[in-house]
Amino acid sequence: MGRKRDDSEVMWPIYSLLKYDKIDYEGLERDFTWAVVGCDGFPSMFKLLHVVKPTEGIRSLKISGYGEKTEVHIMSRIDFESLETTIEDALGRDYVKEHYSIKEMDLKDTRKTPKRVLFQLMINSLGNNSLVDASNAEGSFFKVVKHEETSDLKNFIARYITLEFKVSDSPDYLHCYSDLCLDYNVATFNNAIRDKIRWGRKDPKVYTRFRYIKGAGMQTVSVREDDGTTFVKRSCRLDDKVHLKMLDYTHSATVSDSENDDKLVEKSLEESRAKIIMDVVNKFNSVFGKYLGGVSLYKAEAKRRKTSLDESYEERLMDHFRGKPVRVYNLTGNKDNSAAIKEFIELVRGRYKVDIQYTTGPSLVGYNIPVILPKKAYKGREKEDPHTDDSYNLLQHVVIDNLKKAIKKYKSEVKKNQKLFDKKKDKWLKEEEGRKEEDFLGTGPSPANMPLAEVLFEQLYVKEEVENGRMEFFRWAEENYEGRWEFAIPLYHSENRKILYDGFAVFGIEPDGRMSEPEKYALNDPFGPKGYSQIEWNNVEYAVKDPSGQINVVRKTGIATIPDADAIYSLLRENHANHKGRTVGMKDGDAKFEMFGGSIDIGYAELTKDRWIYYVGQMNMKMTVANSSMVREIEALNGGNVFFDRLFHMMSIPYVKHKQNSVIPFPIKYLTEWCKKLHYFVSDEEEDDETTGGIEDI
Repeated sequence: MGRKRDDSEVMWPIYSLLKYDKIDYEGLERDFTWAVVGCDGFPSMFKLLHVVKPTEGIRSLKISGYGEKTEVHIMSRIDFESLETTIEDALGRDYVKEHYSIKEMDLKDTRKTPKRVLFQLMINSLGNNSLVDASNAEGSFFKVVKHEETSDLKNFIARYITLEFKVSDSPDYLHCYSDLCLDYNVATFNNAIRDKIRWGRKDPKVYTRFRYIKGAGMQTVSVREDDGTTFVKRSCRLDDKVHLKMLDYTHSATVSDSENDDKLVEKSLEESRAKIIMDVVNKFNSVFGKYLGGVSLYKAEAKRRKTSLDESYEERLMDHFRGKPVRVYNLTGNKDNSAAIKEFIELVRGRYKVDIQYTTGPSLVGYNIPVILPKKAYKGREKEDPHTDDSYNLLQHVVIDNLKKAIKKYKSEVKKNQKLFDKKKDKWLKEEEGRKEEDFLGTGPSPANMPLAEVLFEQLYVKEEVENGRMEFFRWAEENYEGRWEFAIPLYHSENRKILYDGFAVFGIEPDGRMSEPEKYALNDPFGPKGYSQIEWNNVEYAVKDPSGQINVVRKTGIATIPDADAIYSLLRENHANHKGRTVGMKDGDAKFEMFGGSIDIGYAELTKDRWIYYVGQMNMKMTVANSSMVREIEALNGGNVFFDRLFHMMSIPYVKHKQNSVIPFPIKYLTEWCKKLHYFVSDEEEDDETTGGIEDI
């Protein structure tokens, strides 16, 4: 598998990490009033909110705590005495004395006023005063995304975007604050507000723009804005889910169809995650930057490794299964599903020339693919749950719903490819007058792909290599990984949504590709393999030991990358002004890396010799970047060196993470499969096949 190296530096935007210098507490205390009101329960909190919310000069609220420990933090422009008098006049001095405690916040004492509360009040004030359609229902800043047509309530979606600061007390290794992040969420009004405030059976009357109705949950009302626009927010069901994409700035052709179309593209970009986050941070910096020494999205210079996956892997993979028994059988308990399963089999036979058979059950010979129901269908019926069946090693289940979707998508792609081919042929016949249809040199429609079938074979191959204890498909021996390499992962189980660590597992790979069976060790086992006892596994994702004995541990940082929305927005406007195509320049030279540096290929930054950070993005730039890339930290133990450059090749194995780079070295997949086989740990019980397509990827 070849690889091209590209060490060009690219801008790497990371939104979850913000930089700021010393806080000017004196300035904040001089220009604003900071008060905290302790309440003895929800009724008193509701009464307080009813008073302070409409009060002129109140900039921001932050509700924290629960029940008798509920507190309302208040940021205002009026002085403390005026605020206290307003509350007492509205509620009565005796009532306030009995149910509340009002005092000024001590901003400098992080135990009394955590930095996250201070920052949240600041960002809430933007939501209340600066950004359009923003409010402050339960203490988190949010921006309402409106539908243009308010009369069509059936298709109208009311959603809000919350952004919450989390702040640590000391700088991390990036000279930033590792917990100073924007916690980003998109949800419906009803779901989020009921969950976060826990209204219960209480009726808070009118609260901001919402009305709680017993038995019906939180309802919303029509709101007429100052500019005359009116929009209606409907009540949303608890199972409603709304997702904003990281970026979605184009939806069809590469050339703008009209001025209106470009406006829709700009509007879509405006409502994307990246743009909203950047807008909020920029606004926050302009309003409060003078008190914080400047707040900005952290931008790191990252070196990028361009990956080049071996395209021959698919043919080699399918060759392995041709002529071998592959059995597919129905375990859904519904005979009507047999028709869909048989159709799937015929399509796979025709596309990949693998002779899979429909059978009534598994076999100890060959490969088995049971078709089952989603995991939630077996809840409470463990003995009937085929997810836990380990009687046959070479077995990979597939969920019936995903199988049906795969069939539908495959047939749609076949139809689309045929249409494109016919269009190309018709154009040729029109241009080449007098030529016959049989003279057209086209090789026929492009073959459609069925990713689900490919992933099934990939996973079966991995399990077979685990069974044999040797890596052959990757050709480990040919990659010159001299000496013995070791890989280790934590072992854990979950109880009541809590993760409990049971130890760790280690296995080795010899130069010829032979894998040793994993060994299980207790946490901090002094008699375990050398070097692992000092690892705190509860914050380590995996560890690697090279032949020289150096150990690198990898942790998730909680940091994510985002595309440079401002750069994309600027280019869109420039293209529109110059009557160019919408995406002109997006793929030219370094431009795409300036905009999408954190979403393409593998990138890394060398902080010190023993500490790096890296991300893994998609191999190619996509017009819609739905997900950000998570950042991971690599640390060399005992003052050693990071040998991450030797692991790059282990992250571009297309049969481990289907046709994409893997976020962790692929031997971890083998180790994980082996540990499952040995029952060293149990997968998360709440993980559902519907979210993974029935296939477990790393």
